[in-house]
Amino acid sequence: MDYFEHFGLACIFNLDLDHLRKQYYIKSRESHPDHLDKDNAVNHLSSAYNNEAFRVLSNPLLRLKYILNLKLGPDLNEPKPNTLFLSEMMDLHEMIDKAVDNNNSKEIISLKETVDQLYLNEKNEIEKYLVQFDHGDNSKDVIQKMMDYYIKLKYFDRLYNNLNNKENEL
Repeated sequence: MDYFEHFGLACIFNLDLDHLRKQYYIKSRESHPDHLDKDNAVNHLSSAYNNEAFRVLSNPLLRLKYILNLKLGPDLNEPKPNTLFLSEMMDLHEMIDKAVDNNNSKEIISLKETVDQLYLNEKNEIEKYLVQFDHGDNSKDVIQKMMDYYIKLKYFDRLYNNLNNKENEL
């Protein structure tokens, strides 16, 4: 059973997160070790599975990776982003590192606005493909667009972590 089936959800990208959260709490009550036989390892595993399923499906980057794994298999052959995008990301990383190192809050705010705008542009560009996927279109073109978006999301995730002075969790 995949994570979507676990919560009784369709395999779509644009999930209703409130509904997901409600399903998570229902499953949590059903599988919580405090409410079940303490010797039942299956129930404990079910609780751990429930927590992991919620963690993955509630995060857009992890959800997209999970969907791609379901559609393409676990050994994703991730293409490299185009050189213009990659160059832009590298330049932004350098500027962010410099601004963070110098504690330049004005520059950090400006860079965050730049990253926000670039992210919004990418999100707007992919949205029609995500809607097509959510309506059952599993064509090669749609899946490829989703893969390209996933690659870009990983870069944006790193930029945002850098802006927030956090370690990259992926």
